[in-house]
Amino acid sequence: MDVVSAYLLGELEEDAYLEVLEGLDLPQGKVLKAVKGLPGLKQSGRTWNRKITAFFEEHSLQNLPADHSVSVNKERTLIVALYVDDLLLFAPTVDRIQPLKQALSEAFEMKDLGESKFVLSISIIRDHTAKTITID
Repeated sequence: MDVVSAYLLGELEEDAYLEVLEGLDLPQGKVLKAVKGLPGLKQSGRTWNRKITAFFEEHSLQNLPADHSVSVNKERTLIVALYVDDLLLFAPTVDRIQPLKQALSEAFEMKDLGESKFVLSISIIRDHTAKTITID
């Protein structure tokens, strides 16, 4: 799944000001105060990560101590891998993933990209008949 405009979802905790771009009808010398993360701001990634981590915690998912980009439920039957604004969801059955997908879609504007075939330069080949997954 892909989060649409993820960096715009995090609220900034510190003050960040932007110069007014040409074409905006504001008096010269004025600046704009950013209250949400924006692409290009160093804080944006952190604010988005805080927001999605809080969402995961509300849904009983905890970050793995060895890798904070992977969250699991207590039973370790639901796994979420986060890479910036992309999520990979793993579970024994598709039915186990549906409630989380629904909650994500209600909380954020999401695109369901379907079954993963290629992620981070890794090819994923599933053979449903043989019940195997091959990564390359």
